Amino acid sequence: DWSSDVCSSDLQVIRDCEILSVLGEGGMGAVYKARHVELDAFRAVKIIRRELAEKPGFYERFRNEAVLAESLSHPNLVKLYDFSRLDDGSLYTLWEFVEGEDLRAQMKKRERFSPEETVFVIRQVLAGLSVAHQKGIIHRDLALDNIMMVRGKDGAERVKIIDFGIAKDIENPRDGDRSTEVGVFVGKVGYSAPEQLGDLRSGETIDYRADIFSLGVVMFKMLTGRLPYEAATLTGYMREIATVPKKSLRELFPPEAPGKLQDIVLRCLSVEREERFQSCESLDTALRSLAKGEDWLGQHWQRVRPGFRLAFPLTVSATAWSYAFRALTPLAPPKTAYV
Repeated sequence: DWSSDVCSSDLQVIRDCEILSVLGEGGMGAVYKARHVELDAFRAVKIIRRELAEKPGFYERFRNEAVLAESLSHPNLVKLYDFSRLDDGSLYTLWEFVEGEDLRAQMKKRERFSPEETVFVIRQVLAGLSVAHQKGIIHRDLALDNIMMVRGKDGAERVKIIDFGIAKDIENPRDGDRSTEVGVFVGKVGYSAPEQLGDLRSGETIDYRADIFSLGVVMFKMLTGRLPYEAATLTGYMREIATVPKKSLRELFPPEAPGKLQDIVLRCLSVEREERFQSCESLDTALRSLAKGEDWLGQHWQRVRPGFRLAFPLTVSATAWSYAFRALTPLAPPKTAYV
């Protein structure tokens, strides 16, 4: 067990951080809970396997993406504090440690989210994501397990987006950078836009609107309890996106989901990205208009908020970090690739 070996090795202390326990492990490495011995504060440490770190060009990509992630600062984004290479050749990143529960874990406890809860969560996601987009960064892996619910020092619920580890700098795309690299799919199939799966015309590249599509999938699942497109293979998934009419998707919404909210979600799921919302700001404006201002959202939220709080006890979520490297590993067998 590679992750256990790290815990029992000389890597027990990294940059003044004492490794406490394993939070998760994936194809690229592992994630650990650590304590900063000087600050007496918890951190999350991601260590990338040495055999990967030694591949030609890998460190340059790692460094570029870490620099991009370090530049992001927003209450709805998990903060990157440090990154470097260890003495044994492994690479690591040091992140803000998040206590809470991801939306995927939430969905296991309930059939679906109410429209008010969905709007509350997604508007916070958009606030953080907008900052990333403004810096030229696409997340490319927005899904239930990368959106965390946490509680601030003031006791208020807050959303945190995690795992910008596969984020892409669209202002400086790498040669041939499309939806895959070295045969590895980037993202989760059930949440990915068609262009992430290779549906791009000559000269086109993935842009911010891929994240808008993924948010549409997240909203759809929060409201209905299922994914909009489900198939056993990648080819089948692409066929579903291309052939399933929006009328069929609309029939899956619960009665309490307002028609205008359904319209917003289905627009995000448009195959042609020109038909989607063109920015986080435009999507947030539509949701804010739907909510008829903070009074509408506040009145309804006060009614559902207590139960929603109980749905995510503030225990440390190993679940979210366990997926930290999942998107950069080869695609899992079809039946386990969709969550």
